[in-house]
Amino acid sequence: MGENKALLLYKGKPLITHLFEMFSGFCNEIIISTNTPEEYPFLNARKQTDFYKNIGPAAGFHAALKASCNEVNFVCSCDTPLLTKELFLFLYEKGKDFEAVNPIHNQISEPLIGVIQKKLYRDFENEIEKNNFSPSLILKQKKYLLVEINELQKFYHPDLFFNINTKNEFYILQKKII
Repeated sequence: MGENKALLLYKGKPLITHLFEMFSGFCNEIIISTNTPEEYPFLNARKQTDFYKNIGPAAGFHAALKASCNEVNFVCSCDTPLLTKELFLFLYEKGKDFEAVNPIHNQISEPLIGVIQKKLYRDFENEIEKNNFSPSLILKQKKYLLVEINELQKFYHPDLFFNINTKNEFYILQKKII
């Protein structure tokens, strides 16, 4: 994208603000995993930098889980602004007997969205030390559940998992009526 996706304005607010506001409604702690905490003074949340630099989302998972005061944590990437509280509560209910839960829809799994137990930060640490930087591969080694999300759930909508990776996708998001 050439710029910080989290700060792109959607409906007059940075993308990350939409997620922050959603999680603020039902979470007692919000941790922003970022290596540029100075870019988020407008969010009243803890900012956690990576202990392992330049390896991607696995480092962010590790740092945020390690910093968390909660045994169970909701996680998501900043570029999915249409996610809902209902999705996360549904994943939480379905995954109570699991260490990690991710949604799957239209045969596409979402490894950066889900519910993860804090204790897995150790597994991320061990795998990072072995040069495994893939969150999905790390989580699949655990007591792991993929939960199908589709039109059968009341909270479902086709754009629920819409993800911004390009300027064109951001343009498409701005044109959606949701």
